[in-house]
Amino acid sequence: MAALDVALQRRVIRYAVERLGAAMDFVGTEKLRELALNGRAGQKCELGAGLRAERSHRELRLSIQSVTAGKAEGDEVVEIPVPGEDEGFGVRVTIEVDGAQPSFVSPPVAVLRNWKPGDRVHLRHSSGPRKVKEVLERMKVSGSERAKWPVLELNGRIVWMRGAAVEPEPGFRITVV
Repeated sequence: MAALDVALQRRVIRYAVERLGAAMDFVGTEKLRELALNGRAGQKCELGAGLRAERSHRELRLSIQSVTAGKAEGDEVVEIPVPGEDEGFGVRVTIEVDGAQPSFVSPPVAVLRNWKPGDRVHLRHSSGPRKVKEVLERMKVSGSERAKWPVLELNGRIVWMRGAAVEPEPGFRITVV
């Protein structure tokens, strides 16, 4: 976009916004142009009438949020009995107990949920636990995708995370499809 003339940059932005069914004034167009040219990854811009823009490493994403959005769909939590299986977040999780089934006082329950700030994960072949936030930054996951990134927690430890090789939990076999 930087290679285009300023007037053509404005036309491209207005065209993209019109394709979403919204209208944009000059000030909004300039905000978007500035975000596209000089914004950093993860930077967001609210432009009124539900129009949002988010800068990622490679692109500028425009979206229209409904005013009645309310509670985010990403607040979903799926409890999975151990051993057992269930689905959520677009994946099917199967948890099996290795060897003889121990007699649990209360059988553990795995929780498939979105990651939360402060979560730590022990990646395979790493020296110790790392913050999920840092792992997602290394994977170049944008802010909107990051908010909905699923993890599987078992016995207070994250044992699966989309897109990452996590150190396995001893005594359990976890399959995610």
